[in-house]
Amino acid sequence: SVIWNFYDEMESDNDKAKCKICENIYSRTGRCTSGLITHLKLKHNYEYLQFVNLRDKVKESVVASTSRSSLTPLQAIQKQITLQEFLQKKDYWDSSHTKAVEFDKLIAEMIALQDLPFTFIESI
Repeated sequence: SVIWNFYDEMESDNDKAKCKICENIYSRTGRCTSGLITHLKLKHNYEYLQFVNLRDKVKESVVASTSRSSLTPLQAIQKQITLQEFLQKKDYWDSSHTKAVEFDKLIAEMIALQDLPFTFIESI
């Protein structure tokens, strides 16, 4: 619990905690922290606000991590690009580009080794 940023658990008695701000010792009936939170709220306003902020951040991170892990892969995709967006992003290589030359060579090799007609390439 985030409350332990503001208290120390007593080594001699686990049912008690010492406030780091005022150094008073408080009982933790049933080893709960609700009494400690109440003390912080009533006696140390600024520190109580810090506690609330920290507690909320921890809750948000727990909720975010559990909600992310429970999503299906399809739900995890925020936005799938459209075909038109994909085609606009598509880069075309100049015929002298090293990748274009490499692909031309591989296509020619495929046609020669598998004895394919030249029209085969038009369907790719």
